[in-house]
Amino acid sequence: MWEHLSPIALELVLDLVRHGRGSSIQDVPSLACVCRKWAETVLGVLWRETTITRFLCTLADDLCACLSRSTCVDDAIQLIQHSDITRFIYYGRKIIRLAYDYQPKRNQTIIPPWAVIALCNSWTFPLPNLERIDFSSADREGWYVLPHLVSPRTSSVVLDLHPESVDALEVDPTSLKEVLSRLSDAAIDVFIVRMKKKESATLAGIFTEFIPKLPTIRKLQIPLAGASVPNALYPLCLNRSLAAVDFQIYGGTFDLDHLLMPPSPFPNLRTLHLASTISFYLPLIQSIQSTLLNCIRLSFVEHVPCPSATFHSLIQATCSATTSLRTFELTIKAPSSHRTLSNLPTAAVFLPLLAHRKLEELRVDLGVPVQMTDGDIDTISYMWPHCRKLKLVSNIGVDGLPAGWKPMCTFRGLAALLFHLRHIRELAIEFDATTLEEMMDDGIGPLDSPTLTPDGESFSGQIRRTSQLRVLEVGHSPGGEPSSVAGFIGVLCPKLLELKWLEESEKWARTQLVLNKIRDVRSRYL
Repeated sequence: MWEHLSPIALELVLDLVRHGRGSSIQDVPSLACVCRKWAETVLGVLWRETTITRFLCTLADDLCACLSRSTCVDDAIQLIQHSDITRFIYYGRKIIRLAYDYQPKRNQTIIPPWAVIALCNSWTFPLPNLERIDFSSADREGWYVLPHLVSPRTSSVVLDLHPESVDALEVDPTSLKEVLSRLSDAAIDVFIVRMKKKESATLAGIFTEFIPKLPTIRKLQIPLAGASVPNALYPLCLNRSLAAVDFQIYGGTFDLDHLLMPPSPFPNLRTLHLASTISFYLPLIQSIQSTLLNCIRLSFVEHVPCPSATFHSLIQATCSATTSLRTFELTIKAPSSHRTLSNLPTAAVFLPLLAHRKLEELRVDLGVPVQMTDGDIDTISYMWPHCRKLKLVSNIGVDGLPAGWKPMCTFRGLAALLFHLRHIRELAIEFDATTLEEMMDDGIGPLDSPTLTPDGESFSGQIRRTSQLRVLEVGHSPGGEPSSVAGFIGVLCPKLLELKWLEESEKWARTQLVLNKIRDVRSRYL
């Protein structure tokens, strides 16, 4: 009866065997011996996602060794037999996702690029059903393989210019420009480029010139550089299929004020990631009026003399550009400076965000501490009832803190935040942990609270019942008495798994030890 199963049912069986307990990838080929129908389905599952080395090594036992001895394309063509080409074409039709990683200095058994080009030249489109290719080459000769692997159905191209296993990457700008020109014929809708910042801006300028050749792009992650950056943005503004962009701007600032933008730029944009400067971002975001943009992640590196006014205008422009913001992340890495307490930003910078009631993730690192009171925390948490990740801690060193700085938020603000944001999973907030004893003296403890909810349940009891917090980051918060703080946090956050802090603190380290003991006792007896 097994041979009468439908192909979809066979694929489900193969996935169970492939990912089930006690099985491995070697168990899947054995299922191909059941019948011809099973063999065809097994081959489709095995070759759906593979690497170029594994693909060519399975064509014939001596093919890999022969191709490795070749020195050029003509030499490799003479070594390839007709049976190898037939087998290459047969299996090549089944590949949907392929990974090519050419590192001759790390892997001595890898097939040289000219051998791969010789095989690909044996057929018009050697991989006709290829939909995604992950490409990386540590040698300039390997980049010429990329156009031969791409087919008309290839929709996703991922170029990795900084693989972790390569010390020095050799990328010739001329060869890269030639390779990209050959990709313009493919209908690419996902184009991702990963590149280190230490790479020269010349490569980023080549990718900038390549943008107009992607008329049907849907997701774009690419570095930009050069004077043609403003002109490269114009065709993207008119692209109605563009849904996600991730730009890394290299090499100075650009004047976007004189750029003629269309009436409704980026009409269907949903995700915007940008690593640049505030002067580049503000003219761009002020021209956008979207109802679909729901995820914005920004990263800036610059010094802000007037933090409150600058940050408020930045967040105000962002909130005015969209009406459906769900995720907002803002990171500003400012150089270390000595600021006074009166020059620190306050919670007023978050006022424009209060209009987005469906916010689910907020991560704000302004490079300086933010002065927030218990009332500010209470208001923020009440306005975002669906928030699951909230980070309001600046990742700076102790030397970057103003003299005499101390968080204004107390344990009362933390308890109110956990009450309103019942489904929050990750929380990063700075509060004064030494205020716990004062709150306990007032009769408000983790086990006893006079405040009742409309349902008649105690304030702390409802927190214990609904809190889903997994990770708590306290930043530079001053630590309190370890056993009391750990007892309070352990009761309010029974599912807490990790406690983080930025500077070396003996009190927070001891608090972590007490929390670990509480978690062990709870898992053993409850």
